[in-house]
Amino acid sequence: AYHFLRRFAGEYGKEVTAIDSGAVARLMAHSWPGNVRELENVVGRAVIMAAGPTLTAGDLSVVLDADAPAATDLPLMPLAEMERLMIKKALHATGGNRSRAAALLGIDASTLWRKMKRWQLS
Repeated sequence: AYHFLRRFAGEYGKEVTAIDSGAVARLMAHSWPGNVRELENVVGRAVIMAAGPTLTAGDLSVVLDADAPAATDLPLMPLAEMERLMIKKALHATGGNRSRAAALLGIDASTLWRKMKRWQLS
């Protein structure tokens, strides 16, 4: 986890240098079905979400909880509506920070802007 923390902090220009004990406990408790690649993805997204120099359990929760529901647990709805809801959730999770929301969703910031315009989200 520390390897990925250093790598992504450098890539994203973030000064995240530590992982607090709550975050370590959350990492240890996760089953990691995707193995190392999942850990890499989660740490990278959590670094984007981190508000300070230490990665917290809250930073991880935003990422891990977003991935939590199984596809069978999701209500059936049109894909367009699901996209709108995910954008709203990402914006809420990032306090309205569009760059961080786009990174959390795995899309470019300009793509997020266009989708926000389409769905009339501010």
